[in-house]
Amino acid sequence: MISSGSSEGSGRSARSVSSASGSIIIAMPAHADAVRLRDMLLRSGRYSDIILSSMGSQILSLTRERDISLVISAVKFHDMGYEEMVSSLAPGIPVLVLTGNPSLIPFGNSEKLVIPFRASELLEAVRSLLSRERQKPKKRSTRSPREQQQIDEAKHLLMEKKGMSEPEAFRYMQKTSMDASRSLYETASMVLLLYKDK
Repeated sequence: MISSGSSEGSGRSARSVSSASGSIIIAMPAHADAVRLRDMLLRSGRYSDIILSSMGSQILSLTRERDISLVISAVKFHDMGYEEMVSSLAPGIPVLVLTGNPSLIPFGNSEKLVIPFRASELLEAVRSLLSRERQKPKKRSTRSPREQQQIDEAKHLLMEKKGMSEPEAFRYMQKTSMDASRSLYETASMVLLLYKDK
């Protein structure tokens, strides 16, 4: 999958880049691929807080539980494609999708890196995405823990009552919110009113 090129970037830029403020998720269906990518990042000495994952639903759970700076992703997982995963992510989390298809058009807040690639190309892509995100003004989350709990409860209720997967339930609530110009919290409240105790 990946060539064994040097993991060293250009000297000056390598020294000037600090490590990510949050964790980096490496999400690959094959664990061996994820380990190889993690080792490339670790050898650079710039990134140490790395989480390995193999399922799209795991990525979505991790991004709600942890401070995530970047997701490095395959195009397809066993439970969903990367487009579905990206559309369900919280806004502002960049995704670097690894693809063997040079004509793939990146979706949402994502960039592509075409396989095969050298370690130095991976490091440059990661550095570029993290730098771009750091330059954006930070949006403060206005969602309280109670509101987040209600959103999670509504999502699980949809999974139970409607047989949806976790990403499907989240996307349903997102789309309903956008269509009705409501907040996700308001949509969650509506879902709880409609389906709880039925």
